[in-house]
Amino acid sequence: MRRFKLKNLALTICIIFGGIVGTGSSYAAILSAGSTTNDALGIDGVSVDGVIYNVTFTNASYITAYGSTPPTFLGSGANDAASALASALNNLGVTGLVGISGESSPTYTAILVPTLDFGNGYEENYAAFCPALDNNCQGPMPWMSGIYGSANVSTVYANSDFAVFATTPVPPALPLFATGLGSLGLLGWRKKRKLAKRPPMTPKQTRSIRNKMVAQQRKVGENQSHQ
Repeated sequence: MRRFKLKNLALTICIIFGGIVGTGSSYAAILSAGSTTNDALGIDGVSVDGVIYNVTFTNASYITAYGSTPPTFLGSGANDAASALASALNNLGVTGLVGISGESSPTYTAILVPTLDFGNGYEENYAAFCPALDNNCQGPMPWMSGIYGSANVSTVYANSDFAVFATTPVPPALPLFATGLGSLGLLGWRKKRKLAKRPPMTPKQTRSIRNKMVAQQRKVGENQSHQ
């Protein structure tokens, strides 16, 4: 009976964990708090190479946007990040960004994802961009991604729309799962330890158990014959 309960507990934990993993793998990107499709402040739940990020859009110079924390994809991964960002912008129907939605002159609407810092006052970026002359990304799949412009942008003087990526916190259910799994392992270890300490049965105990089993089988047979 105890073994049956332990198996049920293990199955329950596996089902819960499977639900958590399933939910995480289908995590849908959403606009961040305070955003609208005409003026997006950021996107939560952007998946880049299997990692979920909350992305904030900021209109500033490179050194201001990343003064305290270096860009997440500096050196590698910026192309994948820009591609994931463009896909999320399309899926959410975003047509404008904070900082540039009020501009009236024709330009490229772009969110920069830095990939290189040359150290001489310039950086190179990939971008999710919308080549719409009126700053209004309309139509099916308007956002695209790729290397941005001449690739050299002033880190000090040029204000641009940058994407600041931050990994999402660990789901609160995961520590609960780890605790449950640890408890299950402890129960199994204690049971094995208890059995290991139990002395082997004597011949008299073995005969007694066998006689009880025979008597029980005989009683069942008699009841069936009376029926």
